Amino acid sequence: MLTTDVRERIDQKLEESTKEIDKYTNNLGRVITKLESTAKHATNRPNDTIGATPAHNGTKTYAQTLVSPTPHTNPTLAARKGIRARQFMLKGVTGESKFGDMNNTQLKSEFEKILREAGIKGKAIQMVTKQRLRGILIETENDRIAAWLRRESNAKEFCENVGTEAKFKTRTHELIAYNVLLTLDLTNPNHITEIHEVNQLEMGTIKSARWVKPIARRSPTQRSAHLILSFTDVNAAN
Repeated sequence: MLTTDVRERIDQKLEESTKEIDKYTNNLGRVITKLESTAKHATNRPNDTIGATPAHNGTKTYAQTLVSPTPHTNPTLAARKGIRARQFMLKGVTGESKFGDMNNTQLKSEFEKILREAGIKGKAIQMVTKQRLRGILIETENDRIAAWLRRESNAKEFCENVGTEAKFKTRTHELIAYNVLLTLDLTNPNHITEIHEVNQLEMGTIKSARWVKPIARRSPTQRSAHLILSFTDVNAAN
């Protein structure tokens, strides 16, 4: 009787768990379908890809990967990185400047005006946010505007219209390299130099490199790990 009772309880618990799993599976299916639809819509928008650096050898660019990430990519993280790729941090806007006392809405309007005068048509800026440390975060409307503003000559022209001390702070673009052998020593500058040379990158393109998992948490038999590389140049990231 005891065995029969236990078996019935187990069967009941399994049935409840199965229903719960089915519910989450259905919810996940709807989320995936929505993400695929969003990604397909994004890749079909021609204005978002104009000015992007084309990929070589049939590989995806950094921007294309963010729009249509690989299967093992966290979609929330990919979306956040996609937005970050369209953001620029403007520094050096002093209180003496006419822009210093403006609110976010006024700044957005003025920056849009500067871009229109530079030849940019249509809506160019999605959002402007003043930061606590006297920085101004600018998010462009799409990748086309971001690519235009990323060009050194265009960025210089924009900053000159804002103020003599205004300049864009360099932002990094992070990539992950899977299953890197642990013979790589991140504290050895020669190893980082070799990565630049083998991949034909200008020195300093890789701003930093770090392991995804802390060294203390590695298993004794582990031979490889995932590596995060931070690039200063979006074209190198592409």
